[in-house]
Amino acid sequence: MKIAVIKFWDILVSILLFLIGIFLIYDHFFQPNFIDIDYYYHEYSLGAIIGFLIIFSVIIRVIIFINSRNERFVDFDSDDGSVGISDKAMKDFVDRVAYEFSSVKHAHTKVISTKGSLGFILKIKILEGNNILELSQQMQSRIRQSVMSSLGIENVENVSIKVSEIIKKDVSSEDSNDNISLNQ
Repeated sequence: MKIAVIKFWDILVSILLFLIGIFLIYDHFFQPNFIDIDYYYHEYSLGAIIGFLIIFSVIIRVIIFINSRNERFVDFDSDDGSVGISDKAMKDFVDRVAYEFSSVKHAHTKVISTKGSLGFILKIKILEGNNILELSQQMQSRIRQSVMSSLGIENVENVSIKVSEIIKKDVSSEDSNDNISLNQ
């Protein structure tokens, strides 16, 4: 609850600063005599400079906020306490397991964690000539086994395999390195 209050005030102050910056720029360029801040400091463009600096600082703050995502951890109870495994670590691990299959040319994993269970969505590109159903079932089984034995996580609820592309065997590797979006 305390974090939500802090975020609320942070957002409110940022919005107010942004509006003040816009007001100072508007005052300087469109209504120069509305508030004569320049008169008090004997500098003609001081209001506009302060307005631009305020807007620039708010924009930088928003960019930093968007880029500073906290790393998520999935916590599991053990005999001696709890164990946290980051989403990134699990993604990398599941991707490595997927690349154990020679027909998989690209894999991208998304971790779905809920209370008491864990799931994975894999988007893969594979070579043509493989039985997709059989390959998917083998991958799902192998991923479950690897997650259970290596990470110690027994409650893997769902392993979903999505084949996004079937690549011809003679196609160069540059086509198979395209990014796959999980938003589809």
